[in-house]
Amino acid sequence: MIDAASHPRPVLEGLINAAGDTLSARAFVDEELYQLELERVFAKCWLFLVPAGEIPNPGDFFSTYMGEDPVLVVRQRDGSIAAFLNQCRHRGASLCRSDNGNAKVFQCSYHGWTYDTAGRLTAIPGEAQNFAQPLDRDEWSAVRVPRIAVENGLVFGCFDEHAPSFRESLGDAAPYFDAMFARSAGGLDAIPGAFRWRVKGNWKLAAEQAASDGYHFFISHASSIIAITPDGTPAPPKASTPNVQFSSELGHGIGLLTDMSRLPVNDEIRTGPHTSRWLVDVERPEAAKRVGALMTTQNRPIYGLIFPTFGYLPSNHTIRVFLPKGPDEFEVIAWSVVPHEAPPEVREEVRVSTGRSFGALGIFEQDDAANWNDIRHALRGYAARRTRFNMQMGNGPVRVDETYPGSVQTSESEFGSRRFYRRWLNLLAADQV
Repeated sequence: MIDAASHPRPVLEGLINAAGDTLSARAFVDEELYQLELERVFAKCWLFLVPAGEIPNPGDFFSTYMGEDPVLVVRQRDGSIAAFLNQCRHRGASLCRSDNGNAKVFQCSYHGWTYDTAGRLTAIPGEAQNFAQPLDRDEWSAVRVPRIAVENGLVFGCFDEHAPSFRESLGDAAPYFDAMFARSAGGLDAIPGAFRWRVKGNWKLAAEQAASDGYHFFISHASSIIAITPDGTPAPPKASTPNVQFSSELGHGIGLLTDMSRLPVNDEIRTGPHTSRWLVDVERPEAAKRVGALMTTQNRPIYGLIFPTFGYLPSNHTIRVFLPKGPDEFEVIAWSVVPHEAPPEVREEVRVSTGRSFGALGIFEQDDAANWNDIRHALRGYAARRTRFNMQMGNGPVRVDETYPGSVQTSESEFGSRRFYRRWLNLLAADQV
């Protein structure tokens, strides 16, 4: 662990107190901190790129970002996946302006330099006439993302050639990652068509919530729960919903409900009658057989984060990535996901229910975005930027439970938030990560 308090960078001083349970508001607004995040977090960590099923055929591509670096993720002829900067090496214009599609080559629209689907420079207009000698095309090819990992149908990339493998980077969160993404024999399919939208707020607000914050649900989403229940039934008190929260020192976190019968909105209301029956009769029994106690009929993951920005909501059948766009804005790319074996009627119900709950205009997503924007708005003020935020809830010993690997507490705790921000600060303070 890095002791950030002794690090010479003044911008890191006082961000987190010695006890690790209060946080400076500067964490969400400081431009110098943000630039350090791009260098020390997003250029060093494994980042989620795309579900592999989004690019099934040779030449299929998906445009996304690693930090603020634009990248193209492309299926190769041999079935492998490559990723490279969406940037021409001549003057830096984009190689592709589409979100996704299929291509045989990528040609810069500025001067026409052309690259193949692996990012290799293949053609330069007027090369023989305009250059004294042929250019070294290997040297001037697109910058490749050197590390690619495909795990349980999900594609991750890392710019750091010396980073641990993706699997190693999961640490003690690996059983929870598999519980979500290896729970069916055929794996999970992303329903074609990603949701994309932007939120006014700092990316860490969304990431921390995905890692730790079950505390907000019955307050922030109270009106949404009433709106989607047939009789307008209010949510039960938070304490009446049994739960547990796992957190890793690597910043990953997940929350689980330990009695699904106490969930205020049942499966049929959340998704639909076909999905409700299929979950009970097929999906949950299969998941229990494959991954054990973490995915039983009553014990289910509800929210989670693979540090720094890959969030998932298993009970709402959605995965998402939070892409930073400055200290006070981020972009969300989200997908609906279903087990490969899910029949067409289940896929359609999941697609519709995800859109209306956690899509760009989903009622729960709008609740969250309003909170994050509210925080951003307040932090425009001089005095507000100098306040500290409290992370002391559940600030006690962690417990070890045979059912739940690693360190756990109840969700009425900011245990996961404290570990998320400690991991974040350790990365910022490290000279080499």
